[in-house]
Amino acid sequence: MGMFDVFTRAVAVTMLLFLISFLVLSLLGFWISAVAPLRHALLLSLLSVACAGVPILLIYLTRAATGAATGAEARARYFFVFAALSGVLAIVFATLIASGQIQL
Repeated sequence: MGMFDVFTRAVAVTMLLFLISFLVLSLLGFWISAVAPLRHALLLSLLSVACAGVPILLIYLTRAATGAATGAEARARYFFVFAALSGVLAIVFATLIASGQIQL
């Protein structure tokens, strides 16, 4: 490659990085200033799934490490418990938000 090719590729990469960073920062600014309900819904769903998933995952991994059955039936039971716990926690968090106990 010649010097001109290297310079052209460097300029192209610089322009691409500038464009990507501009788009990401613009989206982030729009997200922070204009999309508050969607951000709150995302936070609520992430919170409920994480609070439900961490204990279930730890129990499943602990049982798998000790040699308990981890077949399809066991995974189905764990998934059902996870889904039920996620739903219950989503209702609890939504109730706390609606009552004003959690300020978003």
